[in-house]
This record gives sequence, C-alpha cells and structure tokens, in this order.
Amino acid sequence: MRERLGTLLGGVAAFLLVFVLVGPKSELEEPISLPTSGDSGEFGFAGLVRWLEEGQLPTVSWRRSYDHLHLDSTLPATGNLLVTSLPHRLRAKPAELEQLVHWLEQGNSALVLAAMSDWPEWARRSDDPTVFKFINALGYTLAPVGDPQAEEGAGSGSGAEAPPEAEPESRPLLLTPEGGHPLTAGVDRLSAHWLDSEGRVWRLAGNGSRRSGLVLLRDAEDGAPALWQLRVGSGRLWLSRHADLFGNRSLGEADNARLAANLIGAALGPGGRVLFDDRHQGLAALEDAEAFFADPRLHHTLGFLLLLWLVYLLGHSNRLGRLRSRELPVGLADEIRAFARFYARRVTPAGIGRRLLEQFHNEVRAARRLPTNGQPVWALLEADPRIDRRALAATRRLAARAEAGGRLPLTRLANHIHRLRESLR
Repeated sequence: MRERLGTLLGGVAAFLLVFVLVGPKSELEEPISLPTSGDSGEFGFAGLVRWLEEGQLPTVSWRRSYDHLHLDSTLPATGNLLVTSLPHRLRAKPAELEQLVHWLEQGNSALVLAAMSDWPEWARRSDDPTVFKFINALGYTLAPVGDPQAEEGAGSGSGAEAPPEAEPESRPLLLTPEGGHPLTAGVDRLSAHWLDSEGRVWRLAGNGSRRSGLVLLRDAEDGAPALWQLRVGSGRLWLSRHADLFGNRSLGEADNARLAANLIGAALGPGGRVLFDDRHQGLAALEDAEAFFADPRLHHTLGFLLLLWLVYLLGHSNRLGRLRSRELPVGLADEIRAFARFYARRVTPAGIGRRLLEQFHNEVRAARRLPTNGQPVWALLEADPRIDRRALAATRRLAARAEAGGRLPLTRLANHIHRLRESLR
C-alpha cells in the first residue's frame, strides 16, 4: 500500500511539473484589443472581416511567415492583398521580408497600417516599436520632417521610433483626399486619431530604383501626408501613418469604409483573397514547426527529461525504488525448465536436427526388425509406396544441411518428419 501511494504521489508531481513547463502561461497584463482578424475590440479587424464576408469576398487569417506566401497552393499567384499593422509583436526576419518583396513584385498588394502618429495601446506594448526597418526592406526610406537626428537614424535603417512613455490624450483628426485619384472616389473625408506628443509630418522617399510614393490622403489642418501609394515591381503597397484607420472603432466613421472598399477592389484580382497578418501580432499557426521548435519551453522540457534519464541510468539500480523480491519455492518443473534452457543455449540447431533424424531412422529400423544404430534408411523409404515423396525429398535436403553443420530450420524439419511418420502408419 505504501509503495502504491508513493507511485501515485510521484505521478501527480510529474504531471504538475510537465504542466508548469509546457502548459499555457497566464497573461500578466490585461488583455488588450489587437489588430487581428478575429479581434472584436476597438482596434481589431473583426468588423472589416465580417463586412467583406457579407460581400462574398474571401478573407484569410494568415498565421504563417511571409516565406509561405509562395508555398500556399490555395492562393493565386497574383491579385491578393495583405493587411498588416506596424509595429509587429513578433518581428519579421530579414529573410521573410525579402520573400514579401518578391511576392509583391509578382503582382500582389499590401496595406501597411503603421502607428507613426496615433500609437494605440497595442502598439505601445509591442516588442518591436520600429517601423523604419520594415519600410526600408520594401525599398523606401521614411523619416520625420524637421528632426535631423531622427531623419539620419531612419534613413540608415537603424533608428527606432519609440512609443510615448506616457499616455497622452488621443485627439480626432480629419483626412482629406489629394487630387482626384480613382482610389479616393466617393471619399470626402476620413476620420483618424493622433497623439499630440507625436510628429505629424513624415517624408517618404524611394531607395535606388524605387520611385517616391504618391500621396493619396493629407491632414485637413496642415496638409501633412497621411497615406501613400507605392510601387513594388508589378504590385502596389499602401502605407498609412495611422494604424487605426479601418479597425472596429474607425471603420464606420466618416468615409473610412468607402476608402477600404476602393483599396480592396483595386488590389484583388481573379480569385484573390484578403490576408490579415495575424502571425506577426502573436497568432501563429499551431502546425508551424519553426515556432514549435523555437519555443524555449520545449528545450527546457527535453533537457529535464534527459537529466532524469541520466539519473535513472546512473542510479544504484535500474529502478527508481528498491527492489523487493519474494522467495518462491523451486519445484521439479522449474529444475527441468532450467536444465532445458541450459542445454538449449549450448546445442546447435544442426545437432538437434541430426538427433531428430537419428530417432526417426531408428523407428523405421525397429519397425523392420533391423539394428537400431541410427544409420539412414533412405533406400527403404524410397521403395515404400506409402511414403510422401515431397516430404521425403525435403527431409533429405534438410538432412544434408544438418550434416554440413549449416543453418537449419528445426520447425520445418520436424514437420516433414511428422508427415513421413503419418504416411508410414
């Protein structure tokens, strides 16, 4: 009873340990609204997704890295739109960004909603507050106007636009279309928000062969650019300096929904889909092997199991507990079994086969009143009309193998001898 209780307590302790190492972690911070396709909070895109699905436009919650955009067979090669919000909670690797650029150059589009002026709550908690490196990877340079130090850092790609440490008041802001571009058809004004601690004037320039972006929206007050259209090969990219432009809170305000419809309509091709970049906001696919093997909890668990295995092997015995043996009485059957095992380990199959054949030949000799000396009687068996010819031929082949000391299938030999005995009766 005491041993079973100890085993039970050990099992419970092992379960609790594995649960602590591998189980889900409780959130230390209060849950906040994130710019993901399934979030119904003020900054989520659940309203936009529901609106698009009601219009029978296919949407995808993209939970893989950008290098899988080329590998997904369900997506057409061109005519797709990727919606991503900056800053990312999970940083995109340089190799990912290269694949994203290649995907855009093939004829796809991207809508980048960057928190450069509004900084909602999810952006202030992000692990990667910079947006410059992402824009630079696409072939453009983004810098605030009027701040030489910030411009120099942004242009080199190493600067970081940190979110405000305090939480200043978010003020409403009106955006107006620039000129008569088809993408702003039916758009008179848009509603946005901005923090008075952040700059509102940004400059966007192309790197190398990239051309400067086309301004589609400006601030109604001072005319600062708010939305750019950029060319990336055969694809297009729209960059907004307001992250909360089409979220659940802002989609129904002013003409925001009209602009969203114009952008999506211009981006989608035949069979194209709207992809919401949920992975880089913390929602990775469950079958993502890269994220699974990169999880430090997996490494800690495997290390603990390896250490426990080593302790088990190097312990006093091959058991975690002391072995308690019971003395059992030894009977005649146990002695016979022990002797049989002893001889079975030392007698070869060929020797056993020769002994079986010798006994069989003696039986045939005794039936014909001949000396039982174990000599083969193959000629007598050949002359007997009752004999099974196939069994006799197979037995002679196996007998030759036994005499040569080669490998011998004892079961097959015993079966053939049994058939010969049956045919002689």
